[in-house]
Amino acid sequence: MSANQNSQNPHDGHRQKMRDKYLEYGIESFQPHEILEILLFYAVPRKNTNLIAHNLIDKLGTISGVLEAPYDLLKEYGLTDNAVFLLKMLPDLLLYCKKHDNQNATFAFDSENFISSVSNQFLGKSKEMTFLILYNPKLRPVYNGMLNTGTFNKTDLNITRICELAVQYKAAYVVLAHNHPSGSPMPSNADIISTIYLKQALNTLRMSLLDHFVVTDTDCTSMASSQLLFNSVAEYKKSPVYPYYSQF
Repeated sequence: MSANQNSQNPHDGHRQKMRDKYLEYGIESFQPHEILEILLFYAVPRKNTNLIAHNLIDKLGTISGVLEAPYDLLKEYGLTDNAVFLLKMLPDLLLYCKKHDNQNATFAFDSENFISSVSNQFLGKSKEMTFLILYNPKLRPVYNGMLNTGTFNKTDLNITRICELAVQYKAAYVVLAHNHPSGSPMPSNADIISTIYLKQALNTLRMSLLDHFVVTDTDCTSMASSQLLFNSVAEYKKSPVYPYYSQF
């Protein structure tokens, strides 16, 4: 017998068939013990991993049971250090992927979720207040807080403070909300113009104003959805909505 024949793994043909089956039909085509069997190919090169996998499932019940079993117990069931290491690393790998995939994911801004999360901030308030949320480039919130309190029908939009916070928290997107205790969710002329100035200031910092909400106890207006986020006062004054909003 040649040296090559002597070193050949007697299970190679079976293992290749299992790989081919996986590539053609996917993981759902296998029984739990067969999934473990395939995993163990890469840690147990010259033994019948089908028998090992059967034994593990018989004793521990499920694949999760095997993966969660103590290191020493898996060794008692005849696994090598390499095989135990592979099985114990898999749950950690899955958790790592889940954690970091979520961190890197880009989210869409959802105005309905925003309103549901901040509307309680204004309940029962008798004075106008401004609430700010800052988002990073992945649209994950990095800051939220009430900025200031005004009077019954007026609050100043502190553009300098908003920009300072946006720079401090390395924000990419900004969303504002302020309340109207009077009960009208309609933005005033001053609301629209001050929002324009804020949008311009943020643009110079390469940040975007996503929306400015006017909130009451029972209603809300999105300035973005209402097409009231103008790029300049001149653009606003040329718009068809200016004659209406300029009255207020």
